Amino acid sequence: MFNEPLNVFTNPADFGETVMIDGQPVRCIFDREYATDNGYGISAGNADPYLICLSAELPDTVAEAEIQVRGVAYRVAEVQADGTGITVLQLRAKNEPAPTY
Repeated sequence: MFNEPLNVFTNPADFGETVMIDGQPVRCIFDREYATDNGYGISAGNADPYLICLSAELPDTVAEAEIQVRGVAYRVAEVQADGTGITVLQLRAKNEPAPTY
């Protein structure tokens, strides 16, 4: 955990925006950057949206949360807490079926 004030990263006056997580406002950074995953000689593109949030502002049940961003409903596909106080939430559109592995 860093001692620096991490909320400057999610400030809506800069890069952040307010999203709704289970009906509660949370400041996060929303991104939908296209990235290629290249491993073992196979490349696959990914444009799944994600949120970068302060871990302390997320509910304990974030993995099952309903999320509204820019008028679109999402569900959490994966929670990636990095131990620094920042958590990345990989999102899927709520109407998309969950992937099966």
